Amino acid sequence: MTREPDYKVGYCRPPDHSRFQKGRSGNPRGRPRKQPPPAGESGGLREAAHRLLDTSMPFMRDGRRVHAAGHEVVVQQLFNLAVKGNMAAMRLLIGLVDNDNIPGAPCPQDGPETPAEPGDEAIIARFLARRGGGTDVEGDTREGDDE
Repeated sequence: MTREPDYKVGYCRPPDHSRFQKGRSGNPRGRPRKQPPPAGESGGLREAAHRLLDTSMPFMRDGRRVHAAGHEVVVQQLFNLAVKGNMAAMRLLIGLVDNDNIPGAPCPQDGPETPAEPGDEAIIARFLARRGGGTDVEGDTREGDDE
């Protein structure tokens, strides 16, 4: 790909030997791949959130700079928004207090099973019988069950 001898090299006129070659990329190595996280720091979003929420961070409380765990700072800021009248913050804070919106928090139903009271099985059986999901219970003479 040689040019005539009168070809002038200059602004917007690179020499022939330094131009892109036909069939070759202008970026032969390409963009480098994303580096994997260092050992011990791998994991998903949940692990990253737990790691960040457990770290100590500074924030302002009563005009003074104090250090607290990340989850305490988040709840404090959420409380501050709720006090100012932010309804979404109020709902979220109430949900946090009730353990409704905490991912991974144990539900009250997940606790150890309590033994049933002596009459509970009969009540459950009658309920299932009325709903059509269980067997009929003998002796069920409640009023209003004319089926």
